Amino acid sequence: MSKTSRLEQLEQECKERGVRLIYDDLRSEGGLCRLRGSFYLILNRRLAFETKIRIIADALARVPGADSAAGAGSAGFPGGNHAGRR
Repeated sequence: MSKTSRLEQLEQECKERGVRLIYDDLRSEGGLCRLRGSFYLILNRRLAFETKIRIIADALARVPGADSAAGAGSAGFPGGNHAGRR
């Protein structure tokens, strides 16, 4: 499978699982966050295909739900319902 095809497959899985995927100009790679019960994956648009694939696959493995085509199943999101709150 080509890198482009794999990336498209993971982007589609994000959409199917309700993870909003956002590409933007960042100073870092980006990452997964949860805001008001919704998941957002924000990525630096300048990343290499391999890095985008790795980050999206890792993020999908952390989102609760059906087993991910990314690999590891659903480990959930650390921090329970209060992630990010102090």
